[in-house]
Amino acid sequence: MFHKFSELSNIVEIGRTCVHPRYRNGRALSMLWLNLVPTVLWKMKAKHLMGCVSIRLEDNKARAYYTHQHLKKMTAKQSIDVKAKPAFEPTHPEYSFPQDERIPKLFDVYLKMNTRLSKQAYHDESFNCLDYFVFLDVNEVAKKFVLNKMVNR
Repeated sequence: MFHKFSELSNIVEIGRTCVHPRYRNGRALSMLWLNLVPTVLWKMKAKHLMGCVSIRLEDNKARAYYTHQHLKKMTAKQSIDVKAKPAFEPTHPEYSFPQDERIPKLFDVYLKMNTRLSKQAYHDESFNCLDYFVFLDVNEVAKKFVLNKMVNR
C-alpha cells in the first residue's frame, strides 16, 4: 500500500479533528477548510492530503451500516485501494429510520471534492467509530470547496 504514496510528492497528513457536538455543523467544517487549505496549499506547497473520515457507532449503528454499504459501491474513481487491518464490517441493524440511509454530510462533501475514500473501515475502539481512509488532491479541494465558499459568502 505505501509504495503507491511514496511515488507522490508533497503529501500532508491531517489527523483526527474533534469538534464539540454543539458545533458539528457545516460552519465549523467550512472554517476548518478555509483556514487549512491556504496553509497547506501555499505555505507547505502540498499537492495531496490524506487522513481519515469517521462515523461514530454509539447510537448510530444503522447510519454506520448504510454509510458503509454506500462506500462499498463507490466507483474506482471515487475509491482508493487501502486496506484496513483489521477490516470491520458493520452488521445489519435491527431497525432504522429513513434518515439513517443517507451518508453523513461530511462524507458527501468529501465525495463532491473528488476525494477518494477507502471501501474498508477500521474500528477505532478508543473513539468507538469507523474510520475510512481519505486521499485528495489539494487543487481539487481549492476548486470545489474553498473557492465555492468564498464566492458564496
